[in-house]
Amino acid sequence: MAPMAEWLPWFGSAVASAIFLWSMVQNHVPDTLRLFLTTRAAKIAANFNPYHEITISEYGAKRFQRSEFFLAVEAYVSDACARHAWRLKAELGKDSKNLQIAVDDHEEVTDDFSGTTLWWYASKQQSKANVISIYPSQDEKRFYRVVFHRRHRELVVGFYLPFILSKGRAVTVKNRQRRLFTNNAGGSWNPYRAKSV
Repeated sequence: MAPMAEWLPWFGSAVASAIFLWSMVQNHVPDTLRLFLTTRAAKIAANFNPYHEITISEYGAKRFQRSEFFLAVEAYVSDACARHAWRLKAELGKDSKNLQIAVDDHEEVTDDFSGTTLWWYASKQQSKANVISIYPSQDEKRFYRVVFHRRHRELVVGFYLPFILSKGRAVTVKNRQRRLFTNNAGGSWNPYRAKSV
């Protein structure tokens, strides 16, 4: 077997050639054939990759309404996994009084569920279109991606994701109650007080 120093230059040359050829293919091959080649290459690569990933988009079927599952994932990841994050983001809540801490975009955190390690990625993708939109879902697409070993697929889909949804909803309710309590520190909230003179 040849030592690494002998085949490394050959490998680098092969990679550079493949990149060059791919750029030529992209420029001179019809879109349908390029899509076919990209799909085949992804399937071949998937056979050698032991990890699966699931993406949770900010906007689902209801285009202008944030996905409830995305909000639950955001709440769960920020509450349970943020201690592992290097980068966090802080924002004021809707009432402009309460600080909300969340995992920053392009950050990775880990979670453990039933002895299984899962990796969460918070990310966003800028729109490639040169169109200015008043709807944030068109300007940028935020999403969470969970990565796990393929042997844990049934555990993740059948148990972990429903667990995330339940825990995320509970965190959201807890945060909402905290905001209500903070806004009414006196403890004597009266909905008609604002109307009385």
